[in-house]
Amino acid sequence: MMDEARLLEHFRQLGPASAAESVLLPLPPGDDMALLHPPAGDLLLAVDQVVEGRHVDLRVARLEEVAHKAVHRCLSDVAAMAGRPLAALYAATLPRSFTDDDARRLGDALHAVSRTAGTLPAGGDVAVHAADDGPLVLSVTVIALAHPLGSPRRSDARPGDLVCVTGVLGGTLHADGRGPHLSFEARIAEGAALRDRFGDRLGAMIDLSDGLGRDAGHLARASGVAIEIEAARIPVRDGLDWRRGAGDGEDHELLFTLRPEVEADHLVPDEVCGTSVSVIGRVLGRSGGELPLVVIRDEDGIGHDGADFGWVHR
Repeated sequence: MMDEARLLEHFRQLGPASAAESVLLPLPPGDDMALLHPPAGDLLLAVDQVVEGRHVDLRVARLEEVAHKAVHRCLSDVAAMAGRPLAALYAATLPRSFTDDDARRLGDALHAVSRTAGTLPAGGDVAVHAADDGPLVLSVTVIALAHPLGSPRRSDARPGDLVCVTGVLGGTLHADGRGPHLSFEARIAEGAALRDRFGDRLGAMIDLSDGLGRDAGHLARASGVAIEIEAARIPVRDGLDWRRGAGDGEDHELLFTLRPEVEADHLVPDEVCGTSVSVIGRVLGRSGGELPLVVIRDEDGIGHDGADFGWVHR
């Protein structure tokens, strides 16, 4: 049986590792709450979770990969807001089959992944399922510092904006349960760099978790606009059809809009922070609901409803 007291003492000893970390987190894990001393500015808060059987398969995914996915899923939301992560909290409900070694591996991996991503582990909680078949449930909460120029929002797209996406899409989940969904890196640097470079000329931004079609729809709905995407311009992994790029989900790339003057001034980037950027469409005005929120136009000029591409991500 796993010893919770020994496990928590192990994690407590993984507190701030430097003087700089101690300034940010003067009261580390070990008390009832951690004390965070953030730099001046607005704070962003995000929480996300990974559930065994829904988001990961422990028969094929290592615990280190589960920790990586859990942290970067949450950090991807920070990237979409152009924020800078400061600290993270973790809550895990463990299967009864977990050993002390399993729990330590998972906790150590959460700490290591967070620190690599520039996020200070601030504490958390652990419990064990009463039922023998209870799955691993891992929740991560991230506290981030908002960008000094303000946080881009889903509601900031305007008619005439370019629609752009980072990286490549599709093929994230292989038939054996593995794939890039276990190893993606949240586009933290890219999100902040886009705000740095374009300021108010950066419109709306969202991270792609549900799939390009559905997430573009979330952005369009929030902004009260329609979006037209050219299927041929969707950047897909080698060998994939555009439909896979539009609908597979779990890409965690950034979908964003740029004001028309960026194009007029020939400032549209091919890459940001070493990550490719593709212009895939345009924001349109929307009136009367005569158009779908998102139209993906194929090579023959046929329009497809973007809501058909993606999945309900729970």
